[in-house]
Amino acid sequence: MNRNYMRWGALLLALPLLAACGGKKGNEEVGTSGKILKFESYTYDMVARCTDDSAEYAPGSNLVRFSGEGVLPSDIGDNDIRILRDSLMKLSHIVYEDEYSPAPNLPEGMVVTELNPDTTQACGYVYNTMSATMVNPRVVVFENTRDTYPCRAAHGMSSVSYVNYNVDKGRIVRLDYLFNNGYKAKLLKLIRDQVTSDGVTLVDGMEAVGISPQFAITSDGLKFSYDPYEIAPYSEGVVSVKIPVENLIDAGILNENGRSLLMANPL
Repeated sequence: MNRNYMRWGALLLALPLLAACGGKKGNEEVGTSGKILKFESYTYDMVARCTDDSAEYAPGSNLVRFSGEGVLPSDIGDNDIRILRDSLMKLSHIVYEDEYSPAPNLPEGMVVTELNPDTTQACGYVYNTMSATMVNPRVVVFENTRDTYPCRAAHGMSSVSYVNYNVDKGRIVRLDYLFNNGYKAKLLKLIRDQVTSDGVTLVDGMEAVGISPQFAITSDGLKFSYDPYEIAPYSEGVVSVKIPVENLIDAGILNENGRSLLMANPL
């Protein structure tokens, strides 16, 4: 498979790289809906250094440890998965120099070192995990978790993001694909009602709770994810709001696509 398309340029986050330096890879196959799904596993662990010497004001303060693990799809039947794979690699910040050589894509001002991550005192860290949280004949759901700690910060930060992939149609699923026109008001009410039921402590009140773009199709409905400070204080961590499929059906907002992906036996 040609993987020139997996080369990435500038990244979007403050500590945006999850380098796959020296990563281990494995293959796994799953049969679903007449298709063979193949996944590659990877692990990586490395230390990068800020090239600006003025940043070194304490032991390890100019060093950041990047580590993590995960899976990426290599084949899904005869589907063209370039867009899917590119999207997942963008989330996990992995690049490949060739088919078997994962390589770091460091932010500007950082370079890879040969320091041993286990014996090096790095002040900052970035840890990333890409998982396939659900695989069935209709959909594959990828979950990306990211934990970061900038040197000398009061605390680290966590984030969760998702990519939902329709196996039969060979496409990434957006919210609009699942719902009838004009669904947003009813879906927002379902989310806010669930937030109230869950007893989530809110930072700015219920009016600040919107429809998160980070959602996952689950075995019994939809899950919306909110990172720390989005709707709740840091102490609440990443907030997950689960909406049962029965509630979506009762609200009358699921379209034919939504019923097909969220229900094993759609009516």
